[in-house]
Amino acid sequence: MPAVTGQARSFYYQQQLWKSFVEFLLCATERTAVGLGLACVRLRINQYRLSILRIVKILNSRSRSRSRCFAQAQDLKARFTQRPSKVSSLTVLTRSLSPS
Repeated sequence: MPAVTGQARSFYYQQQLWKSFVEFLLCATERTAVGLGLACVRLRINQYRLSILRIVKILNSRSRSRSRCFAQAQDLKARFTQRPSKVSSLTVLTRSLSPS
């Protein structure tokens, strides 16, 4: 299970870094547009911000479902690997109890 949180955390930090970088570029462009008096550029930047929020929302939902699938796979793997050891210990126990 720690691998899931590590992967999710890594993905989250990469996403935040990317988002911050794009936001920085948008702010710099917006300031330049304000300085030049270009209202249409500011409008376009706000549209980009909304698009970025939509993309981030989609990425978050995909990340959560991917993490959920990974956790379920790990759980099944753990269950499968635990069963043979229980069976073998049961076999050893019955063999030791049966009269030879």
